[in-house]
Amino acid sequence: MARERAILEEAQERAARILSKAGQEAQALHREADQRKGELASRFSAREEAGKKISARKRLLHAQDAGISALRGACRSHYRQFMNTPSYLFFLALEMEKVKGEMGPPGEIRADPKTASCLRAIGVEGIIVEETGLDGFVAVDGEGRRRMYCTFDSRLEKLWKR
Repeated sequence: MARERAILEEAQERAARILSKAGQEAQALHREADQRKGELASRFSAREEAGKKISARKRLLHAQDAGISALRGACRSHYRQFMNTPSYLFFLALEMEKVKGEMGPPGEIRADPKTASCLRAIGVEGIIVEETGLDGFVAVDGEGRRRMYCTFDSRLEKLWKR
């Protein structure tokens, strides 16, 4: 009976040690799980913040694009008003002088209807009328290699880069 009692006590001690060790391992696993949950929450929060920043930037860029588009439309409107003034003839005469000075007499000139009529009025010949809304003209040298643009878009682009 003493032997059985000794075996029983030893088994209880061993069970207590195993239970204690299992409890410690369970606590370690819970701590690791909590730590990983915290890391995941931190990553999720960081991604959420980044998403909010990206959304804010997109809204800002959209607003800027809308503002730029409105400004561009207003500029185009003013340029078209300028095209209906007598000053536009003088402007085109100066631009044609620049073209002739830089590349000689142009082989071909493509222009919108209003600009084409103004160019004809100042004595320029060989104009091809484009209905695509050029708002100006494009001069091409006789060999077709060089082009000079005198359009609203090219003017605005040059001014915008300043």
